[in-house]
Amino acid sequence: MRSAVFVVLLLVGCAADGVDPDGDADAEGGSCTEAVDTCTADTICVSNACVSAFDRTYTIRDVVVHVPVNDLSGDPWDLGNGAPDLKLDILVNGIVVAASPSVSDQFTTTFAGPYEVTLAPGSTLLIAAVDEDPTGYDEAMGCKAAPLTADHLRARSLVCSGSAGSLSYQIDPR
Repeated sequence: MRSAVFVVLLLVGCAADGVDPDGDADAEGGSCTEAVDTCTADTICVSNACVSAFDRTYTIRDVVVHVPVNDLSGDPWDLGNGAPDLKLDILVNGIVVAASPSVSDQFTTTFAGPYEVTLAPGSTLLIAAVDEDPTGYDEAMGCKAAPLTADHLRARSLVCSGSAGSLSYQIDPR
């Protein structure tokens, strides 16, 4: 009788430790590694276990922005052929949830962060770089995931590029 109780406790202990008995990492609670996130569906790897990717806080960091010499209309960014004064806005579902101070006269800059965001299923995440001037803002470069998926989050970094420049960032679950 004692051995039967021991076996039941051992199996319950494995499930509580996040070990997936089938060996697949797709089920919530399955095992994984964060270096190469092998989770599937709406899960991501956190502390070597597949957990829900959504209704979770993420840290966005190391946002690298590069814009061309001229703005989207082909004109110089600032008077006197100046470089833009880049500022970062982070929007979730169209609402600014984090922002950076502007960096004056730069075509390329890195915003170290960290910027905290909470993401629900179906969220739209937009990282937008703008040229901040005394008279207002000019769109510089944006990177939008709409809708944001668990695949995006498992990648831990996103990159957008085109004729308007490039923007890349790291996004890590907390």
